[in-house]
Amino acid sequence: VLERRHVLGGAAVTEEIFPGFKFSVCSYVVSLLKPDIIRELQLPKFGLEMVPLESTFTPLEDDYLIRWADHDLTRRELYR
Repeated sequence: VLERRHVLGGAAVTEEIFPGFKFSVCSYVVSLLKPDIIRELQLPKFGLEMVPLESTFTPLEDDYLIRWADHDLTRRELYR
């Protein structure tokens, strides 16, 4: 197995983006359905509906982190 990057895991890797906070870098999720494939296969015609992710929840040892699609809400969460 060859890895292009310095970490193992490829598209399924989770990395520490901010000190103490690990996130999925989402390359796997984002790459699953490319817009041209959705368009070519006319997937919405057959019921495909893309639902935006409003937030993610990360449990921590004595706390938690919620990351919102709304950047202002995320900023407030980080400052709390």
